[in-house]
Order: sequence, then C-alpha cells, then structure tokens
Amino acid sequence: MAKQMSSTTKDVLKCVLVLVAIALVAGILLGVVNKFTYVDVNAVMLTSLSEKFDVAQSSVKSDNSYIYNKSEDSYVERCYVVYKEVDGAATDEIEALVYLVVGSGAYSGSVEMLYTVKDGKIADLEVYSHSETSGIGTKVLKQENLNKYKGIDLSSITNYNIAGGSDAKGDTVYVSGATRTTRGVLNSLRALAYCYNTYVAREAAGE
Repeated sequence: MAKQMSSTTKDVLKCVLVLVAIALVAGILLGVVNKFTYVDVNAVMLTSLSEKFDVAQSSVKSDNSYIYNKSEDSYVERCYVVYKEVDGAATDEIEALVYLVVGSGAYSGSVEMLYTVKDGKIADLEVYSHSETSGIGTKVLKQENLNKYKGIDLSSITNYNIAGGSDAKGDTVYVSGATRTTRGVLNSLRALAYCYNTYVAREAAGE
C-alpha cells in the first residue's frame, strides 16, 4: 500500500513539475514577445506632434501639470505642450496645448479625442480612438462634423456636468441617430473645458 502511494505521489510531483515548466516557458515566451512588440505610446505621440507642428521633438513635452480632472468617467488623460521655435531652437513661449481626452457616454463606452488648444480656443480636434458602430456613430466622428467645434472658446463652457444631453455651446452638433456618440464627444469637450479653465484660474491666482 505504501509503495502504491509512493508511486501516486511521484506521478503528482511529475505533473506539478511539468505544469511549472510549461508556465515558465510560457512566461519567458510572453516576455520575449512583449519586448519586440511593445509600443511606447507617449514616444509615438511626441513624434507625431513634432511632425504636425513642424518642430523638433525636443520642442514637444508631455506635461501632466496642466491636468485637472473631476471625479468623472470623462477625463483628460495626457497633455502635451508644444513650444515655439526660433532658429530651430525651442523657446519658453507656448505654441499650443494638445490634450488627449476620454469622453464617456458613447454607444460603445467612450471615445478618445485629441484637442489642440491655442489662446484658450479649440484650434483643432481629431479622433484618437473609438469603438463606435460604422456608418452610425462614426458619422459623428467624421472630420466635417468635428470641425463644428473649432473656434469654441473654452472659457464660454461653464456646464461641466458629464451626463447631460444638451450641447456645450448652443450650436447644433448632434447627428441624427447617433446621439450617444455625440454625447461622448461633448463629454470629452466638457472634461477638456473643466481641465483648461481650472488651470487658467489657478495660474491667475498664483497657485
């Protein structure tokens, strides 16, 4: 009987060792794959913005000190500062602030938007990422519709409620049949306005 139990124990130990070996090999392989497939999103963004603004990459900085968020599902994830250049060298003067903002309330959860802000106004915006339905929610995300937001003065937005259905300025920005996607974009705009306006107010107060 003792001999039989010893044999069973050996079988169990063998199984455990085999499973441990498989786990180790899988872990090593996963680490190798991650090493060769890892993408530094922040580095990619810095390169993209340097090309967009035609400045050296050293003139674009990731700076989260500009970020102030409410406790909401919509929020500013990152902020990039683009500095003006003189003779190819960066100055202390800001060319633009570029915000990556997550807007909640869309049909598939949220949309991620990139906003370029100059002198407190939206100079440009584009979709960074989304999972909205093609042909429906994507109507809202077409550039010709997003262009309606250009020129909005962020100081004019005082409704920071990240739940409402009304637009942020009064212009007609809704697309028929895709109100939830529109809400996601508008919520990103509200989150941006809160973030930017809070920063400006704190700077004015010397905080």
